[in-house]
Amino acid sequence: MANNGSIKYCVNWNNTETVTSPQRVLIARALQKSMQEWVDVLVGFDGFPLTTVDVNVVSYAAKSVNQIQGDTTGLDINTVTQNSKGEPECDPRCYRTKYLDSKTGMSECPGGDKSSYDMVLRLETMPTYPGINILGIATKDWQRMHPGYFLSHANDEEMFVLRHEIGHSFGLLGQ
Repeated sequence: MANNGSIKYCVNWNNTETVTSPQRVLIARALQKSMQEWVDVLVGFDGFPLTTVDVNVVSYAAKSVNQIQGDTTGLDINTVTQNSKGEPECDPRCYRTKYLDSKTGMSECPGGDKSSYDMVLRLETMPTYPGINILGIATKDWQRMHPGYFLSHANDEEMFVLRHEIGHSFGLLGQ
């Protein structure tokens, strides 16, 4: 609601593969469709004022700029910020929620408000456990899926796993 019906994403492309321009379009479309499915359910609930949501991928985090193929004009690509394992991360200085109550706004984010993001889609290898096939994980800040699984299902009529993980990011818990 704070963004007037828009949600900005950073895609954390934490793997060894490249992501092509058509694949980036698929990622953005899958995020848009899954997020809109949530809004469609919320329309009219307890005064929920929105009927549509605009999802914009504003940045990528990757090990190398060369992994993000095609025209990247207007797209921030972060290869510098890393977690404790040395893996690339979306620039935490641009995470919008960090600044909701801040008097300085997005002044620490190198690209300012245009580079801020609300959520992260982490496309990276999933943990494995004997006999358990984990398709997705989420927190309030991000959704995580294996890039191969995500891309092979991005055109599905219903991308159930992504929609499910977005629900967890909205604070809905359960099975």
